[in-house]
Amino acid sequence: MLFLLGIVLMIINMLPMGCNSVEITKDPVQELIGQESMEPMFTILLFDMNQEGVFSKVYKHRYRIIKEKEGKVVAVDTKWYNVSSSYFQQNQNNLGMEMAAKDTAGKIARTVGPPGYTNYIGIAKYGYWGDGLSTKIPPNKMAPGTDLSEKTTVPKSEGKLATHFWVFHSEHVYIRDLLQLPAGKIYKKEHSEARNQYGRGFIYYGIITSGGRRRYGTYSDHSRSNTYNKTWSRGGGGYGK
Repeated sequence: MLFLLGIVLMIINMLPMGCNSVEITKDPVQELIGQESMEPMFTILLFDMNQEGVFSKVYKHRYRIIKEKEGKVVAVDTKWYNVSSSYFQQNQNNLGMEMAAKDTAGKIARTVGPPGYTNYIGIAKYGYWGDGLSTKIPPNKMAPGTDLSEKTTVPKSEGKLATHFWVFHSEHVYIRDLLQLPAGKIYKKEHSEARNQYGRGFIYYGIITSGGRRRYGTYSDHSRSNTYNKTWSRGGGGYGK
């Protein structure tokens, strides 16, 4: 009897607390867009996810909001949101991905794609497309009235789209960590391909890496090994393993 009682108690402990009265947020991304709507620019990432329980599961999402505060780009991690099983399944491939963004023109788009591709990668304020053979023009060497949103490198060779990669300005290198971008170069060709995929209604998960996986998303090598403050990568889920 004691053995059976122990089994029952173990099963109860494996069930989510209050599994019959869990409050579900129908669309956390839309809720966050509403909360951040007055910000001049923001990016929302699916930062972490989890599933709890055995017989009655509770599905969870946590997000990271990237925005500017007092002239510096910062990251704010949200609380955990309980989401429906259908919403969870719909986004099961999107760990670490950009879920929505408001750009500098004030346009809000719910386009799922690689982190930072809307507001940081390809934006001259934060960096430039280099080819290893180009020299960046320091702002104090530019002609008066130069638009900093324009190209700020002097190419020493023509190069090709496939050879140009993103380089953050030294003062903005830390943004890479906030976005939790995978190691390696982000080529201009990838950025252009992502834009093409958006226009066709597809999600771009990046190139296939040497490990045989896409570069971004739940199944990427980066997501599987990135355990910093991550429940999913540490074994909290199943799809990411």
